[in-house]
Amino acid sequence: MLEYEMNLPTRFEDKTFSGICVYHQADFDRLSKDQKNDVINHHRITIKLEAY
Repeated sequence: MLEYEMNLPTRFEDKTFSGICVYHQADFDRLSKDQKNDVINHHRITIKLEAY
């Protein structure tokens, strides 16, 4: 899945289309540190949501 995501564009030319990538924390924690950095750096904006 990570390879597929890395092949997606970081910005879509068609302004009517937006891509959203969402990971559950437990799934994200399974990634290596390098994989996590690759995912984070591949996106223009990163938001971390936490329950409080």
